[in-house]
Amino acid sequence: MKEKITLVENKKSNLLLIIASITLVCMAFAAICFALSSIKSLDRNNNLTEITVVGEGEISVLPDSATITATIRDSGPTVVYAQGAIDVRAKNLNIKLDEIGIDSNDVRSLSYSTRPKYELRASQCEVKPCPSKYEISGYEALQTIQIKVHKVELTGEIITQLGLLGINEISGPNFKIEDNEKPKAEARVVAIKNSQSKATAIAKALNVKLGKVIKFEEDDNISKYPIYFAKAANRSDSKAATLSPGEDVIKARVTVTYSLE
Repeated sequence: MKEKITLVENKKSNLLLIIASITLVCMAFAAICFALSSIKSLDRNNNLTEITVVGEGEISVLPDSATITATIRDSGPTVVYAQGAIDVRAKNLNIKLDEIGIDSNDVRSLSYSTRPKYELRASQCEVKPCPSKYEISGYEALQTIQIKVHKVELTGEIITQLGLLGINEISGPNFKIEDNEKPKAEARVVAIKNSQSKATAIAKALNVKLGKVIKFEEDDNISKYPIYFAKAANRSDSKAATLSPGEDVIKARVTVTYSLE
């Protein structure tokens, strides 16, 4: 019995020894990989020859344009009547937009359609109850219009005028920055300066002199995000709706490698 116990204990000891050996091998391999990755930054005298830093920058930008989408809807006993009704309202809208200062080239129709309207009616019969059936009761016409606004301060007035004209199917305004390249370039400059500041501080702490840039990379996946969204308060009187376009934050991130002297 004692021999069996001893045999089991020996097997357990051998297993633990194998596990410990594998662990040591893995740790040694990881240490070698780390050492190899560091060699490129060291010279023959084991002196640090370069440093890599990440710089970040961001700027806040006000939107410079907006889009508003509105649907004009009307109905009548005939297709021609319904189409005429929405055509009149569309012309009145164009007049108002022109008065506000919106160029006709910034107003375009996204869709135009007509469709019959059905109503469930009881048919005439001698036997009660009479069966019901759907019959055409009139026609409906729809036109969806998109308005591009280059002066965001006019969006409230436009939405108010849409309401006064009886156009209450409104989407937007959707604020945006028309040209992203300029703020992106400004954010990139801030990020580069941030990397220079970090690299200078590190070089000073290491008691070495910062050299030239030997490698530069920019993270293209960094994008803008809004600080807060637009809020609209529609009013029943003639005052313009209150809108807050908010700001967009444009971010940039760069990775810069400097030589050390």
